[in-house]
Amino acid sequence: MKFCFVFICQKGELELKAMLLAASLKENLRGNYELVAAIPEPKSIWGEISPLTKKLISQFGIRTVGIKNEIDINYPIGNKLACFNIQTDADKIVFLDSDILCLKPFYPEEHFTAQFCATPINRHWFNEWKQVYELFDIPYPTERFRTKLTNEEILPCYNAGLIVVDNGLDFSNEWIECCKIIDGAEHIVDKRPWLDQIALPIAVNLLNLKTKVLDKRFNYPHACPIVAETPFFHHFPGLTYILNEEIVHNFILALTKKHPLLKENCKLLPGLKPLFINKTRKQLIKPIRKAKRKLYNGLAHIRKSAHWRFYKLQSNNKHQNAIITGIPRSGTSYMCKLLDSVENTVVINEPEDVRWIISDSRKLWRLEAFYNNIRNRINNNRAIKNKTHRGKIIEDTSKMDNSSYSIPIVNNPEFTLITKNTLAYLAVLPQIIKKYPQMPIIACIRNPIDTISSWKRSFPHLRYASFKDFPSDINRNYVMEVSQLQEIKDIESEKDFEIKRALLWNYLAGILERNKENIVLIKYEDFVQNPNLEIAKVTKKFPEFEFENDFLKSKVRTDRKVLHADEIDKIKVICTNMAAKFGYEI
Repeated sequence: MKFCFVFICQKGELELKAMLLAASLKENLRGNYELVAAIPEPKSIWGEISPLTKKLISQFGIRTVGIKNEIDINYPIGNKLACFNIQTDADKIVFLDSDILCLKPFYPEEHFTAQFCATPINRHWFNEWKQVYELFDIPYPTERFRTKLTNEEILPCYNAGLIVVDNGLDFSNEWIECCKIIDGAEHIVDKRPWLDQIALPIAVNLLNLKTKVLDKRFNYPHACPIVAETPFFHHFPGLTYILNEEIVHNFILALTKKHPLLKENCKLLPGLKPLFINKTRKQLIKPIRKAKRKLYNGLAHIRKSAHWRFYKLQSNNKHQNAIITGIPRSGTSYMCKLLDSVENTVVINEPEDVRWIISDSRKLWRLEAFYNNIRNRINNNRAIKNKTHRGKIIEDTSKMDNSSYSIPIVNNPEFTLITKNTLAYLAVLPQIIKKYPQMPIIACIRNPIDTISSWKRSFPHLRYASFKDFPSDINRNYVMEVSQLQEIKDIESEKDFEIKRALLWNYLAGILERNKENIVLIKYEDFVQNPNLEIAKVTKKFPEFEFENDFLKSKVRTDRKVLHADEIDKIKVICTNMAAKFGYEI
């Protein structure tokens, strides 16, 4: 039996990962197979793969085919559906996401025995199955799966990262048609980016395929540490996870030693660069890190001395530091963009070190040291990392979340320095207020219906109200109030994502409400329509802060079409009382 292993090879990061996948398949696949790189067309939309990738394709004996996205060019995931339509003489087509590795010898004929093979999804994320099955007039299934990560009971739903299908079943066209029908159904709203996985069990049902549900060894989730048997296929959407898995990074090092050209490919992936630091440099880095740890421990003693207290007093009197926080998707990044345009003001959007600082709020003295470190770097013309694009703060981090280094221009060493983080600062807001009563805290809020509609089109941790996936340690903070911890526990135990999102908004708004006397509260709707008046609130409360720019008005953005009527009713039931405290009628 012959197998065709196909994967997307698209300009950019995907082509780099695809070559790493191909190398792993060449190393470990056994039996009769071919490798096919599916290249999205036209080049005017998807770009052209690099000369390095072309060399590796030739070196590994990979066949290339052009594919077209039949769903929507604004839905790049749709490229994979065309991979089952390629011409091949193989008996079975195996599609693999480009961010997968084959970690050990694998005989596909022993495992891929059914017409359709795939693993279940990692966690439960979709609540509109009833509408989907009614749309296709298919009986509601009685079969149940278990999710790979959370072990929740779910309806049949497959992870689309590894799919095996018998050749010649017209599977590609059926899957594409199902996606188009679901995508066009306005009453089904929570579907992208998971449209492909929602349509997958429907296509399998309509074609009446004999299925085999594979275990997690065949599509091992990155969030699950490898503690026992090495999986056949390891899925790593985030490259940083590789560095935490010795089995994986040792495997990559062995591959790159065997294929020098692959090493050049891997060096272009930022998350893999640390793997290729030479031993001499590693030996230098280790004592430096050890010295840093000693320095941090020493600071804990220094801060207790009279000299440290004097330094803090001087610092607070001289420096103008401030914080931007609030409920995510309430205009905080837009606030950053406007204030960063003010002369002699520097705003840093979501600095990474903040997560470390607030991981134990008993040590919030670190926050001042953090600000002083940034200030010193800027005053010494050293670059700082910020979420910027072409020198401007990124206004919508859900659409672009890049970080880059630049040197801010200031004309006074005592410039205004502002950092922004929503969830991290909110988690310890009372403690920050108590520790730094003279530091302005600007907090943004927005109508809960518009906020939640934005969450549904945003990051997964907001879409699914998943505390364990929050980009901070807010659910592990050592001094959170008992009531906060209980509220988090209640939200996590709720299975209905629509209710969870409303409860999460209530929880975050409650933090602002309890501390509203000590913060500058900015309502998104008022801010975009009259930014000068709203920003003047900061100066009124903290006279030493003046933002003299004449900011232009903008329009209130809203897109409630992603919320169906039942979900809006749930939001109203849960959030009406809290929203009213901020002047919202919902």
